[in-house]
Amino acid sequence: SVTGVQTCALPICTCFGITSNPKRRIQGYEGHVGHKVKFSALWTGPERLIRELESQIKDHSEGFRFVGTDNFKYEWITELVSYDQIFDWIDITLTKGVDGVVAVNPEEI
Repeated sequence: SVTGVQTCALPICTCFGITSNPKRRIQGYEGHVGHKVKFSALWTGPERLIRELESQIKDHSEGFRFVGTDNFKYEWITELVSYDQIFDWIDITLTKGVDGVVAVNPEEI
């Protein structure tokens, strides 16, 4: 058996991913990071298009994603990329043909 203790330093990172249940996703994040989390932006649309949007975000952020144990690459974009830059990537992707994806107010979930 093994147990461990970890200190909590809170870097400013942006996370992305797909979920069909945003409230449950928030609870999952909160359970992992140990503090309250809220979405600052959400988009919805057909699953195929949402997966395409996520794929494009991964392509844009390839060299800037957090790499953890055993070189596992997470869907956390390091603080080297500003939040505004990530939004620019999403805007570029949506204007290049991911029609059918629309913004959702995170406060309404």
